[in-house]
Amino acid sequence: GGLSAAGDAFMMFPPSVARFWIAIEPVCRAEQASIERRPAIAGCAAMRAQQTVAPMVTASVPTSIMPSSGSADRSSTAGSRRPPAFHPTMRSVQPAIATTVPRADALIASADGDGRFLLNQAETLFSVSFDAPLDPAGLGQFLQRRVAVYDKDREGHYNLISALHKSLRGSDPQAALYYLARMLVAGEEPLYVLRRITRFASEDIGLADPQALVQCLAAKDAYEFLGSPEGELAIVQACLYCATAPKSNAAYRAQKAAWQSAKETGSLMPPAHILNAPTRLMKDIGYGKGYAYDHDTDQGFSGADYWPAGMSPATFYTPVDRGFERKISERLAYWDDLRRGRRENG
Repeated sequence: GGLSAAGDAFMMFPPSVARFWIAIEPVCRAEQASIERRPAIAGCAAMRAQQTVAPMVTASVPTSIMPSSGSADRSSTAGSRRPPAFHPTMRSVQPAIATTVPRADALIASADGDGRFLLNQAETLFSVSFDAPLDPAGLGQFLQRRVAVYDKDREGHYNLISALHKSLRGSDPQAALYYLARMLVAGEEPLYVLRRITRFASEDIGLADPQALVQCLAAKDAYEFLGSPEGELAIVQACLYCATAPKSNAAYRAQKAAWQSAKETGSLMPPAHILNAPTRLMKDIGYGKGYAYDHDTDQGFSGADYWPAGMSPATFYTPVDRGFERKISERLAYWDDLRRGRRENG
């Protein structure tokens, strides 16, 4: 390590480490570079290396990263496998480890498509001596259970939360529950997942079913009270409620439209009749003058104009014809008729 001329800290890798990284990067690259913001040293390396998206490892792919058999017949149990030359730890290979199709396929399947994991498993096998070749069951016992492919700060994290959100939006409770399970089984923080479901309740359900947000907040209280694993059932309940609720993004669209309007007209003064007048001066200049108290009217609705002078009334919120928003549409239409009639009558 040291300091550059600009005073920035830097780190130097020995040549063996550098060669290993260059060899393994094209094969096992699985992170999403557009999401992960790497430290300076990794950023420099990324600029000098070609980045590729590695496909999931299948039985037809791993010949480039797994030791290849000396025999052309993959079903043969004879001979040994020579490790790839770029991996120094694989040179003292033990004969007949994963030399048959069932054994090799079992090792590949344990990786669940992750080339990095496959290399690590192979390295473990090549570093240990065995009295006899391992069968698929022996491989599983030796290497233990493959954990779910999930890095909480990398691409798998964003892929699964996106899949959960879109399954909820598509009203598919089965798929939504599956992706929820994928995240929680892999060790994701349950409250993070619940925060995303809560956001969904406002963005994609809104007033079509106001109870969706209530269910999410109740799930938060239940989880914090019970903890894991018992409290995770409350998260499941919130997930299923949101997946099966009527959908509307009307509130979300209304927020975006209102925010944009506020940026464009943020200096306009509200009309004087709806301003408070706590001082005599404010009363003298007309604050609060002519305000119509809605509860004093027969319908509890005055129909007054609440928009700033010089700004035409805008429509930000347009409820959909689904769920509770159908009732809201009826209310808005009723008030629009009353407002129009009172303005026509002066």
